[in-house]
Amino acid sequence: MRSSETYPLGPQITQATRALGLDLARVLRRARLPADLLEHDRQTVTADQFFAVWRAAEAEAKRPDLPLRLGRAMARGPMIPAIQGFAASPDVETGFARLALFKPLVAPIALTATREPDGLTLRWSPPPGITASPQFALFELVFFLELCRNFTGGAIVPLSVGAPTGPRLDEALIDFFGTAPQPASVAEIRLRPEDARRPMLFANDAQYRQITAGLRRQLDERQSAARVTARVRRVLVDILPAGNCGIDTVCTRLAMSRRSLQRRLRDEGESYQAVLERTRSDLSMHYLGQADKSVQEIAYLLAYRDPNSFYRAFQSWTGMTPGEARARLS
Repeated sequence: MRSSETYPLGPQITQATRALGLDLARVLRRARLPADLLEHDRQTVTADQFFAVWRAAEAEAKRPDLPLRLGRAMARGPMIPAIQGFAASPDVETGFARLALFKPLVAPIALTATREPDGLTLRWSPPPGITASPQFALFELVFFLELCRNFTGGAIVPLSVGAPTGPRLDEALIDFFGTAPQPASVAEIRLRPEDARRPMLFANDAQYRQITAGLRRQLDERQSAARVTARVRRVLVDILPAGNCGIDTVCTRLAMSRRSLQRRLRDEGESYQAVLERTRSDLSMHYLGQADKSVQEIAYLLAYRDPNSFYRAFQSWTGMTPGEARARLS
């Protein structure tokens, strides 16, 4: 079942259509939304509608250079509070860790920042069951890399870039990244350790606290309206690819004690283990539908250290082996 959560659309799509010279009403109609949507008091859309609008903008623009043109333009445009908080952070890695917390206020994209021995890996993942277009994924990468360069004053060149495969990549886009993007299931970028530690030119802790006070209120309002089961699931979707499925990590992310979390789950007729297993089961079917992912890689993305444990769990969920399920999905 799709989430009923909604996301703001107005500022982003207005800025994007202006940068691309598009008619906003035409874009909204193509996405099967009211042409006057942004004239309403409530300018929010579901995750499906959000991505439908972006696909409509791509279709209207008909530009192979859209990710580069739009990503750089929007990185120079007015900054929303979440990006202001990113800019006010002491360094790039801290900025992304903070931004990951507030990304749900901006778009239906989960941002994860994972420190690894050879650098910082950043991933932008749409909700399970939704696939972002290759152009949208590349736009996200251009936008955030341009922000990093602007906010640090450094000519940051990633160690690697990954994105869903699409049309042939424009040479200008490869020149921008400094490396050719490789096929990947989601948008991802790996920064060198020294680039992850680069100080921000506009670092200001007092300003960050002021900005995030409002963001935290919005996040609290958003989360208080959601069942705790759904909130646990969202955190698990974020942390499983990093190899983490522990309840203590979830409690930290939800700012809740273990006892409170377990009590609230019981009140909803749930348990932590049941939510974890259901989330893994749903994600496993999503990943098996992607031919480029091996079963061993899927096991890793679901935080199984031993692929055999994943095989046993998958059979208990579905009565099939991963290979049999993949054959049915193909």
